[in-house]
Amino acid sequence: MKNIRRFFAVMLSMLFLVPCAMPVVAYAETTANEDMSVIKTEAYTAVVPKNGIVVSSGPEQFTQTSRLLESTSFPNDDAIVEFDYATTLHEMYNHVLQNNMDITQAQAMDIAKSLTQKIRAANNAAISGNVKGMDYITTADGTTIIDLGRIYDGKLTDSYQAKYVPDSRTTIISEGWSVNPYRKKSSLMCNHVIRWNGLDLYKSSDSGTMIFSRDITVSAGIGFENSGGLSASDALKFGLRVTASGTVTSKISKGFTLNVAAWTKHVMHPYIYYYIDEYEGTYRYYCYNYYDQRYFYVTETRTAENKYDIEKGVRSWTRVNVAHDYNLPSPIPPADWEW
Repeated sequence: MKNIRRFFAVMLSMLFLVPCAMPVVAYAETTANEDMSVIKTEAYTAVVPKNGIVVSSGPEQFTQTSRLLESTSFPNDDAIVEFDYATTLHEMYNHVLQNNMDITQAQAMDIAKSLTQKIRAANNAAISGNVKGMDYITTADGTTIIDLGRIYDGKLTDSYQAKYVPDSRTTIISEGWSVNPYRKKSSLMCNHVIRWNGLDLYKSSDSGTMIFSRDITVSAGIGFENSGGLSASDALKFGLRVTASGTVTSKISKGFTLNVAAWTKHVMHPYIYYYIDEYEGTYRYYCYNYYDQRYFYVTETRTAENKYDIEKGVRSWTRVNVAHDYNLPSPIPPADWEW
């Protein structure tokens, strides 16, 4: 009954406060008696007993941060596509024979075998990420073009002259994935409001109340982003998750009342757990430039990112002074995120 009388006495005293001309009162305090006070800001109204403290102030009260909680990388072993020597040899033989009318079938087969061996070497180098020692260039967008040689005098010859980038005279003989799209990395993230919000009554023998006057919100954007060239349809084709774009929010809602018992410190802040999955695949082309009779192996890494939420809520942190000892130091909630 004593606490209830004090609460109504404090709230009654607020009715006689002179209205302020400013649209928002950044900070105001009214003391009803020696045992109880009211603290009002744009974010909350708190009825605080003697020795009590409001834990909520400053710009960080509404500022959110993003933390990496854990990260896992995955190998691409199961995504590597086995090189099909027989099919590639057949493709190269038919192409050489059809586009070089002045060579024999035997010459075409010799050229096709040389091309297939070079393609296999280029394919293995591209998968391993090590193309050193090969005749190649890398374009501004990250595409790697490996020169396989040109047909001259009925033979496939190496030419270490100027590198040719495929142009309008270049045709694609074959294309496909050398490394199927797979999940390369997964990171568990947490977005949360930096500041804890609540009451510290660890050294107070009376209870208190905090009423929130506005939402305290944290948000996280989710969805699939294919800025690296890996399409949503390709991701789905290989069993990868594709999340619709949107925004997830978690909040301490306006009007929420936090009742804190005597000898207790109770603080809160909203949070969101979400994953960032990084996808990657390697796409290759076998190309031919008819003007220069030159063959190319072209490879590009295609990537995408998918964000999806797994949990959201309001994290509470509570400690009780079971000894009811005024001299005990008030415990401090974690500055970093605990999960």
